[in-house]
Amino acid sequence: MKDHHWRRQLESYDFQCTIEPRYADMDAERHINNVAVQALHAEALTRFQMQAGGGWNADGALLHPLQSEVHFLKVTHYPEPVQCGVRLLSVDENGFRLASAVFQGGACTSIQETLSLPWQHDKPAPPDAMAGLFAPLLRPAAGAAPEALEPDDGIRYPYRYRTTFRFGDLDADRCVSTLAIARFIEQGRVHVLHQAVEASGIDMRSAGLGLLVAKIAIRFLARREAVGDGWLRARVVKLGNASMVLRITVSDQHGDLAQADNVMLFADRATTRPVLVPAAVRASLAASQATDDEGK
Repeated sequence: MKDHHWRRQLESYDFQCTIEPRYADMDAERHINNVAVQALHAEALTRFQMQAGGGWNADGALLHPLQSEVHFLKVTHYPEPVQCGVRLLSVDENGFRLASAVFQGGACTSIQETLSLPWQHDKPAPPDAMAGLFAPLLRPAAGAAPEALEPDDGIRYPYRYRTTFRFGDLDADRCVSTLAIARFIEQGRVHVLHQAVEASGIDMRSAGLGLLVAKIAIRFLARREAVGDGWLRARVVKLGNASMVLRITVSDQHGDLAQADNVMLFADRATTRPVLVPAAVRASLAASQATDDEGK
């Protein structure tokens, strides 16, 4: 997806809007946090739906993501405004494919593709009711749909963390929001990587190392209100020379809500260029991967 040149051109997007990042969107590295970047895409998609006139009224079927795939291309900064673009790529029985992008200072900082469907009673519903509404906005483009993750039935997760669903995690439709899911996924990543780095004995800042999120592919499995305890389960799907893929599953007491593959890079903090995964960190992650393989 990231190799499609048109996605990095603001004029490729029929719907455009300007959004100002907030101070609260910055993370400990003093740039816009990856979940806040996903929030910019979500805001642009919602404004697009409002202009189209569908998927907004809480009395009817609501258009929400089934799958999404976001690529982080450059760091987004505070407080410079960003320009967001949205383009409808397809409308069929599988749902609505939407491309979106965020631009700052004339450069594209992230791109996303989302497959959305109307949701009713916590499950995806046929898109027929909305197809006619959105079809006039269709401008197709070549390219594959967002990545569909393979089911993890029967796969063991070596990392497991308890979490709590809060009232603030609910959206206006009283479901765990898309961005709350993204935040839980982030927390799962942090748990795994903190554990691996701590076990290695490496001081990341003293070593001039950082971690970058290159891509996040999410599959949304259910939309419902969740209260009380939940679980974040994680496993290493792939361990490369300079990158890794972590799969995080978010669950409540009734089952899985979402699953995500996170592509992470170790990078030189000064240049932000990828570097090899430190040997001690690799050993810690590989040990968990070996345990995972034994449990299959």
